[in-house]
Amino acid sequence: MQCSHYSGFFRKINPERRIILHQDNASSHTAQKIRQYLTEGNVELLDHPPYSPNLSPNDFFTFPKI
Repeated sequence: MQCSHYSGFFRKINPERRIILHQDNASSHTAQKIRQYLTEGNVELLDHPPYSPNLSPNDFFTFPKI
């Protein structure tokens, strides 16, 4: 599970800060097992509005800087 790897990594390098995951409603992100892991790991979930691909944060924050 990638989530456990990244969650552990972020907690190791910066244990004081909270983790917020912005997901895009892909089935791999909304599976019950993933949601349970995020809840147990105190990872905040920032949901993406359904059927709104034009609101992708990568379009506004990542790609303009590349």
